[in-house]
Amino acid sequence: MIEKFVLFDRDGTLIDHVHHLVNLSEVKIKSDAVSALKLLRDFGFKFGVITNQSVIGRGLASVTQVEEINSYIMEYFMINDLNFAFFWMCPHIPEDSCSCRKPNIDLGKKAINQYAISIENSYFVGDQETDMQFSENLGLIPVQINEISNKSKIAVHCANNLLSAVAWIINDNKRK
Repeated sequence: MIEKFVLFDRDGTLIDHVHHLVNLSEVKIKSDAVSALKLLRDFGFKFGVITNQSVIGRGLASVTQVEEINSYIMEYFMINDLNFAFFWMCPHIPEDSCSCRKPNIDLGKKAINQYAISIENSYFVGDQETDMQFSENLGLIPVQINEISNKSKIAVHCANNLLSAVAWIINDNKRK
């Protein structure tokens, strides 16, 4: 069965952006995240996260530290009856030229194949230009949260916050 998904970047999208986040105490879930994801869930979307975490490759954090942050985020949403199908990260720095770091699409292709994601009915929500490039390269509909980022020319829609982005996604999906 083909599934419709909304894939998310982590930092600046589901949680507040903290440059080189390594401390769990600095994690702040976006205030509108629970209500936004509940709207998507109730509209039949599933969720996943694909995030670049170069703090590992830079030696600023261990895989365990980043996984602790990711687990905290997933548990926060689970308490609110929201589940992510997957929460994947690339640990590399840009200079590693790996195939899993966004905007490269290996993690996205893996998700599409493993979860039978409908490309034409699915979206990627992120805040950075690399997120929009990743979405476009994968064939997903790119939606940008541009609270602190420059507006992307690739994004099909730019929103000031997650709830606004989700409202647009639901309306766009209804039009199809």
